[in-house]
Amino acid sequence: MIDYKYKFSELLTLNFDFGKLKFLNIINLNREELEIIRNWRNKDEIRKWMYTDHIITLEEHFN
Repeated sequence: MIDYKYKFSELLTLNFDFGKLKFLNIINLNREELEIIRNWRNKDEIRKWMYTDHIITLEEHFN
């Protein structure tokens, strides 16, 4: 049996840094960080690739 260092649920809360490539946990963000993500998502060059390409409102984003 393999003894893993982390449980899967614990991996969801970690950040990983591989030098030039970083994987950041976006599950437990604070309100300011969530707003940054919403602003990224609402940019034209991002929205055009989304399943729904409408602008996400604050109310929609935080519900």
